[in-house]
This record gives sequence, C-alpha cells and structure tokens, in this order.
Amino acid sequence: MVVGENGIITKAKEAADATRQAAINDQIEINSLYDELAGQLGESSGGTGEDDEIPYLPTGFSKLNGTSLSTGLVIQDGSGNQYVWIEVPKTAAVYPTAGLAITSFTDEEYTKIENDLHTYTSTYR
Repeated sequence: MVVGENGIITKAKEAADATRQAAINDQIEINSLYDELAGQLGESSGGTGEDDEIPYLPTGFSKLNGTSLSTGLVIQDGSGNQYVWIEVPKTAAVYPTAGLAITSFTDEEYTKIENDLHTYTSTYR
C-alpha cells in the first residue's frame, strides 16, 4: 500500500512531477504572453508616463488602473489573476549569482536565475 505501482510514495512522486510540469507550462504561457505584449509595446509611441495607453493586451486581460510601464504594468485576467510586467535589464547587477554567461539551463542554473530575479523584483511584491 505504501510502495509499488499504486502506492502512496509513487502517487506522491507522480503528483510532484505533475505539479512541476504544470508550473513549467504556466511559465511557458506567461513567457508567451510577455513576448506578445513586449512585441506590441515595442511598436508603441514609447511614452513612459502614468497615462500611457497600452496598445495591446491579450484577449481576456485588462490593465489595472494606476499602473504603468515605468513602474510595473499590472494586467488582470477574467478570473482576477494578476501579472506584473517590469523591465529586467540583463546586467551583472541583476544576476549576481547566475551571471550573464549561462548557455545551458540546468536545474542549478535555473535556480540561480530564479533567486536573482526574486531578489530584483522584491520591491514589486
């Protein structure tokens, strides 16, 4: 009952794997939305004020009032989930642990990047 094909340990490992894969899938979707939004914003007038008009948002998303590209753009989906887009420059100051020379993404390197980004974005949390 504890070990084996249908045991608790096996089921717990399967659940952990499924959770990790779901997180990866979510990140892929967020990255896709970001790329789409960044591409559209790159074609905008380039303003940076609070009153900036956002020329494009993914279907089902809206801009949260009081946010801007210069301070962290918050968008919200129809379920109330919120996402913040902030500029993250590719500099050694942003990635002190991971560095800028990563070419393959091992779990260890990904963890360093993630920790550096958590530190960098802590003021937005």
